Amino acid sequence: MEMNEVLQAILASKKVTTDSGIERPLDYHIDSAEGEFVQSLIRKHRPQVILEVGCAYGISSLYIGEALRERRTEGGSGFAGCPLRLQ
Repeated sequence: MEMNEVLQAILASKKVTTDSGIERPLDYHIDSAEGEFVQSLIRKHRPQVILEVGCAYGISSLYIGEALRERRTEGGSGFAGCPLRLQ
């Protein structure tokens, strides 16, 4: 599956944008190999519940959401997120 457009743009620019339009550098996040590994675990084990507690910009949540979107098309569960917005 192709990478989510939002995730692709963030990783390419190495920046995130706050709700108020301020750009911040993407200082730390899981890399693409780690994100793809998390996705492979979701695809393989097909969990019924996933709890992701993040502390940065939601990069891992985007990887997780992408794998869960595939599940949704197969009749699996959806995805809900509640990111903390930096000001």
